Amino acid sequence: MTYSRALLSREYEIGAVGRILRSAAAGIGCFLVASGEAGIGKTALLNEAVDRARGEGFRILQARGSYSEGDRSFGLARRLFGSAPAQSDVDIQIASVLAALSSSTPEFQNNGGQGSSFIETSFADLDALNLLVSYLALEREPIVIAIDNLHWADRPTLRWLITLAERIESVPVAIFATVCGGIPGTDPALLDDLLFCCSHELRITRLGFAAATTVMEEQLGASPDRSFVTACMYATEGNPLLLNELARALAEHGVRPDARAADSLSGVVIDSLARSTHVRLRRISPVALSLFRAIAVLDGQATFDRIALITGTDLGTAAENCSAMTQMGLVTAAQLHVKVSQPLVRNAIMADHASTARQALHAQAAKLLYLDGEPENAIAEQLLLSSPLRETWVPTLLRSAAQTALVSGDPRAAILYLRRALAEPVDNDTRPVLLVEVANASTHTDIASAARSLAQAATLAPPAVLRDHLTPAAFNLLVLSGREDQAAELINSDLTHTSAQLNDSLTIRLALFAQGPSGGIRTMANSLDRLRALAPYNALEFGLAAMAEAVSDGSLTNVVSLAQRAAAYPISIPEDLMAHLAAIQVLCWAGNLMEAQDLCEAVVVTADRWQHRPLHALGLSVRSAIHRRLGSVSAAVDDARHGLDLLLACGIRRQAALIYVVLANLVLALTDSGFHNDALTALERSELNGNMPEGCGPAVLLLARGRLRCASDQTDAGIQDLIACGRQLTEQGITNPAIAPWRSEAAHSFVRAGQPHEAQRYADEEVTLARRWGEPGQIGAALRAQAIAYSGDASQLSIISDSIAHLRTAGVKLELARSLIDYGLMLVQSDERVRARQPLREAVRLAREIECPNLVEQSKSAYAKTGGRLRNNPINGISSLTKSERNVAYIAATGKTNREIAKLLFVQQRTIEIHLTNAYRKLGIDGRSQLRKVIRDEPKI
Repeated sequence: MTYSRALLSREYEIGAVGRILRSAAAGIGCFLVASGEAGIGKTALLNEAVDRARGEGFRILQARGSYSEGDRSFGLARRLFGSAPAQSDVDIQIASVLAALSSSTPEFQNNGGQGSSFIETSFADLDALNLLVSYLALEREPIVIAIDNLHWADRPTLRWLITLAERIESVPVAIFATVCGGIPGTDPALLDDLLFCCSHELRITRLGFAAATTVMEEQLGASPDRSFVTACMYATEGNPLLLNELARALAEHGVRPDARAADSLSGVVIDSLARSTHVRLRRISPVALSLFRAIAVLDGQATFDRIALITGTDLGTAAENCSAMTQMGLVTAAQLHVKVSQPLVRNAIMADHASTARQALHAQAAKLLYLDGEPENAIAEQLLLSSPLRETWVPTLLRSAAQTALVSGDPRAAILYLRRALAEPVDNDTRPVLLVEVANASTHTDIASAARSLAQAATLAPPAVLRDHLTPAAFNLLVLSGREDQAAELINSDLTHTSAQLNDSLTIRLALFAQGPSGGIRTMANSLDRLRALAPYNALEFGLAAMAEAVSDGSLTNVVSLAQRAAAYPISIPEDLMAHLAAIQVLCWAGNLMEAQDLCEAVVVTADRWQHRPLHALGLSVRSAIHRRLGSVSAAVDDARHGLDLLLACGIRRQAALIYVVLANLVLALTDSGFHNDALTALERSELNGNMPEGCGPAVLLLARGRLRCASDQTDAGIQDLIACGRQLTEQGITNPAIAPWRSEAAHSFVRAGQPHEAQRYADEEVTLARRWGEPGQIGAALRAQAIAYSGDASQLSIISDSIAHLRTAGVKLELARSLIDYGLMLVQSDERVRARQPLREAVRLAREIECPNLVEQSKSAYAKTGGRLRNNPINGISSLTKSERNVAYIAATGKTNREIAKLLFVQQRTIEIHLTNAYRKLGIDGRSQLRKVIRDEPKI
C-alpha cells in the first residue's frame, strides 16, 4: 500500500494505525496517541489514519486543539461533532446534545488570581456525549475520532475523553490523537489522566540518513552528495519539518546538493522558523524565549546556573523551562549541559535578535566562561561575536588561543582571534606586535594578506621590532612569494639586538629563495661561511646549509649528511616543515629517492593537517619531482597540478620564484607523460610564458619550457630557452646538473637540430659535472645524452651501456627506460637486431609499469624495427586502468565521495573526477553504481 511521502520511514507507525482500525472495525475500540517534538510528523500520521479510515467506511470526527479556545467549554467536542458530514436524522440528535451542553455546562470562572478553571462538568453532559458516540458507532458505522494537538483541548472535553476512553473497549470506535512534548497544555493533570487511559502510545522519532537523502533528492531534483546529506542532518537533527523547510529554501536559491554546498549549510537562516519557534516558546512561559537565546549563545557551554545568570531568572525557573524545551525537542540536555538540538532553529532565533543584543549576550557569555576557567577557544569563540569588552584579559587570552589554534591546525581561527584582539584598546607597543602575529598566522593561508599586515605594522614600529616577532617560516614565505623587498628591509635594518647567527641565517634564505639583486649564490656563500663559524645550526639552518652546499658544488657526502641531520629533527612548527622540505629536495638531488619519498609523505600529511597551504603546496611539488624521477609520471602530474593551484590560491605573486619552480615541475611532468598540449596550456594560463626575468626560479622554468618546445618540434625555440637557462644559472654560480640538467637537454636538442659538435660539447661538460657530483642517476642521464651526441662513434654503445648500468644502480625507471630504448635503436643501427630485442622488451615492460603512454609507444615502435613481434598482451578491464585510476576506483567503490577521496589522496577533486571518468570509459560502465560489481573480485587497496 502506498502512503504520503511525508511519512518516510514510518512503516511501523503506519502498521500500528492499520491494526487499530482493524480492531475498531471488529468492534473493539482503541485509543492511540502519537507523541513527539514539533515537526516530527505527528499530524502527517494522523491524516494518514483519517484517510485510511475514510476509505474503509468509518465516520470521521476530526478537530484540532486550539490554544486560543482552551477556555471555551466543550469547544473541542463541538468542533468534533460539527465536522461530521450532514445526515438529517443524526444531525437532529447531535444538535439536541450540543444544545443540552450549552444550557447545562457552567461558565468559565477566574479563581481569584490563582489561575483559571471550569466549574465541575456534570456527569449528565459526559453521559450524553458518550451515548451519542455509542449510538453513532453501533447504529450507523464505526467511528474515528481524530484530534490534533490534544494538549490544547479544553478541560470539559478532556474529562469527556477520559470517560470515553474507559468505555470504548466494546464499541467500534478508534481514537487517534497527537501530543507535543514539553507543552503544558490547558490542564496537564487531566491530560496525564487521559494518556494513562490510552491503549497505545507511539513516540515518533527523527528521520534517519536514508530518509533525509530521499527528501533532499525529491525537493532538489538531484542525487545529493553524502557530505551534503550529513550537513543537512546536522542542521535539522533529522526533524522532517525542518528537513523539508531547508530543502525548500535551498531549492528556491537553486542550490545543488553537492559537497561544496555542504560547507555553507551551517549559516542558513529560515525566517519562518523564528516565528513558529517564538510561538512555541512563549506558550511554555514568558521567559522561555530569553532562556532559549541564552542556551543558543552559550552553544554547548550552557548550564542551568549560567543560563539563569545571563537571563536574570532564578535557577528553578531555568531548570523547569529547560525541561519543557527538552521534551519539545528544541534543546538537548546531557551531563548538566544544555544545547540547542537543531542548528537551523538556532540560526533562525539568533538572526531574529537585534545585533547589538546578540553582541551583549556573547559578551556576557565570554565573561562567564572566563570566570569559570573554561578552555580558551570556547571563550575566544564568544569574543569573536561580541562587541569590545575593554578589559585587559581579552587580548591576552585571544593571542594565547590563536597560538593554540595554529598548533592544532586551524590557522583561520588564529587569524580571527588575533584580528579580534586588535579591536580591543591595546597600547602602541602591542599593536604592531599583534599585526606581526596576524602576518605569521596569515602565511598559513594567504601570503598577500600576511604582507599587508606586515606593511601595516611597519607604519607603527621600526623593522628591528618586526623582525624580532616574525617567525623564520613567515620570513621564508615572504621571500618565496615574491616579497623579498620586505624581507630585505628587515635584514638591512638596525642589527643592534639581533644575533649574527640569525642575521646570516636570514641572509642565506634571502639569497637562496629570492630573485634579482637580493638573491645569488655568492651572497649566500659568504653568509654560509659565517654561519658555519657560529654553529650549532638549528633544523632549518642544517637544511639550508645542505641546499647551499648542493648548489655551490659541495661534496655529495657532506650534502647528504647535512640533509639527514636536518630531517632528523622532529616536526613541531612550520619552520621544521621547511627544514624537512629543504632536506628532501637535497636528498632528491643526491639520488636518495626512497628516503626522500618517505620524508615527503610525512611533510605533506602534516602540512595538510595544520592547514598550512603554502607548505602543503610546496610539499606536493617536491613530491611531484620525486615521483617523476622514480617514474610515477601520473602521480607527478597530479601533485604538481594540485600544488600549483594551492599556491595561486594563497595570494602568492605569479612572478614569485616559487611559482616558477612549481610550474616548471608541472610542465616537466606533463612533458614526460606526453601531454604536450596540456603543458602548453598550463604555461599560457600562468601568464609566465613570455620573456623570463633573472633568477633561479625563472631559469628552472626555462629548462622545462625548452624541453617541452623541443618535444613539440619547436627545436630552435627550445634550444634558445635551454641556453638562456644555462646562462642565468652560470651567472649565479650554479653548475650542479642535479639542480637543472640543462646541458643534457641542450645536447639532445642540438642532435635534433643537426649540430653534433655543439651537442658533444654540452654533453661532455654535463658528464664531467655529473661525475664530480657523483649521483648515479645524474651520471646515467648525462651519459645517455653523450651517447646520443656521439652517434656513429665506436664508443657510442659503450657509453650507453655505462648509462644503463648507472641508471640501474640509481633505480630511476623513467630514465632507464629511455636509455634502454636508445640502446636498442643503436643496436638496430649497428644491424644487431636480435641483440636489440632484449633491452627493448625490458623498455616496453618498464614503460607499462610506470604508466607512461608515450614511452610505451616509443618502446614498441623501436621494438618493431628489430623485426621481432611482441606478445599480444591486450589490456582489458581493471588492468586497463592506470595506477592512479585503479586507486581512485577502488576507494570510490567503498562509498566515499569525490571530495573524501581527494582529501585522502591529497589531490584536487577535479583530478578525482577525471580519473573516474576515464575509469568508467575504460571499464564500459555508466557510473559509480556499477563500480563495486566490476571490481568486487579485485584486491582492495
